[in-house]
Amino acid sequence: MFSSFGNAFLRTRNSSYVPPLNTTAATLARRYNKKVGCTRSWDNKDGAPPERFEVIIDNMMNLELLFWVANYSANATLYNIAVSHATRSSSEHVRPDGSTWQVVAFNSTDRSVIEKYTVQGYDNSSTWARGQAWAVYGFTTAYRYTQNEKFLQTAQKTADFFLRNLPPEDNVPYWDFDAPYRESYQPRDTSAAAIAASGLLELGEYLGVKYRDSGVKILEGLVKYRADRRAQFKIPAILINGTSHYSTGHFDRALIFGDYYYVEGILRLSRFIHTFSPTAF
Repeated sequence: MFSSFGNAFLRTRNSSYVPPLNTTAATLARRYNKKVGCTRSWDNKDGAPPERFEVIIDNMMNLELLFWVANYSANATLYNIAVSHATRSSSEHVRPDGSTWQVVAFNSTDRSVIEKYTVQGYDNSSTWARGQAWAVYGFTTAYRYTQNEKFLQTAQKTADFFLRNLPPEDNVPYWDFDAPYRESYQPRDTSAAAIAASGLLELGEYLGVKYRDSGVKILEGLVKYRADRRAQFKIPAILINGTSHYSTGHFDRALIFGDYYYVEGILRLSRFIHTFSPTAF
C-alpha cells in the first residue's frame, strides 16, 4: 500500500491518496498483539492452538506504512506499534551471525517463542535469501524513522551477512544462502538482490560508502538478468530469474517486487551519481 498510495502522495501531494493509507494502517494495527509485541502475519490454520501467533520477517516491510501514517497524523499508537514490532523482530528473527529465520511462532498468552522455521527457504536452519533482503531493507527503514541505534546495528548485521554470502561472479544470491548449489541446479533470486541493493543504497547514507558501493555492485550484477538482454525471454518484465517459492516450482520467473526494487535502487543511485545514465542498468 505504501509502495503505491504512499509514493503517489509523496510525488503528487494529492491528498486523495492519504485516506487509503490511514485505513490500511488502522487495519494493520488491529493485528498487533501487545503481549507478543508484533503484528500477526498469518491467521492460524485449522487445528492450530488459538494462542499460536506467527510473524514472518517480511513484515518488517509493513512498518513504513505505520511509521509514515503515525508521523503524518501524529498518531503515537501507530508509531509505538511499529517500534515494538521492529524491536521484537530484531531479537527473535535475527540470529547471532546476522542471518535470519523466516517465521517465528509466538505464544500470544505468555509471549514465549513456540518455534522458528521456514516456509519458503531450504530448511529451518538455512537462510532464505529474500527474507534476508527484507531484513536489510526493513531495519534500515526503521532506523530512518526512529534514529534508534539498535535498528541501525541490526540493519548492518543483516547486511554484512548478506554481502558475505553472495556469489562473487555477479553478486546475485541463490534463492537460499544454504541451498546446495555446488551439487545440483539451484536458482538465483533476482528479487532478493534488488531488494537488498535498494536497502544497501540507503544504508550507505548512514554507514558510509562500503554499503552504497555494495548496492551498486548488486545492481550491476542484475544487468545480465534483464529480460531485454536475453532474446528468448519476451515477457513484460525487467528482471528474470526470480524465485517466489522454490519447493512449489515457482522459480526462474519474473516477480513484480524484483522489478519494483530494481527500479527504486536505480532511482536511489541517481541521487549520488550526477552523471548517472539509466541505460547502463
